[in-house]
Amino acid sequence: MHQIKFIKVGSGLTEDVLPFIVEATEKHPAIVRFEEAVDKAETVQVPYSTHFPAKVSQLLALEPTLRHVMAIAMWDSQVLNGGIDQWLENGYACTLPYLLAACDAVGTLNAKRVADMAVGVSESLEGSNYDDAGSEDINHEFLQDESPYDKLDTEYYTFNEEFIREAGERLLAN
Repeated sequence: MHQIKFIKVGSGLTEDVLPFIVEATEKHPAIVRFEEAVDKAETVQVPYSTHFPAKVSQLLALEPTLRHVMAIAMWDSQVLNGGIDQWLENGYACTLPYLLAACDAVGTLNAKRVADMAVGVSESLEGSNYDDAGSEDINHEFLQDESPYDKLDTEYYTFNEEFIREAGERLLAN
């Protein structure tokens, strides 16, 4: 599977160069497998529950391997889209135990780094009341220009693709 990037008109790139660009942006097969597993997990019917937040119910409806994949995908997509602040604000802190189990199942140094980040964030907010909708008592933090998690976000951006590749290799080995 190729990841196609758009090229600005008049950039000087000719048709004979384009195949090399497409080849250079080809996704690693393990990342493709991971993304396919996320797509599969998103099609699973989630029974309504009054006992668990919706995100946890979504994870509980999955078999263990897909649960691990989805917990990692939830972290990854939230952090890439808006940083750890977004993961918190959108109520994903309730998925922390599943993220930690997924990181343990992946078992790499990058997985440990993610687990350490998530635990550190969780511990720094101990006493906050997180539910499925996020936490009202920390919303003021998200209005600031700088987040206390900016450094962690930047660190995650340096290895997230490698982490997703490792998750695909370890969790979805053929």
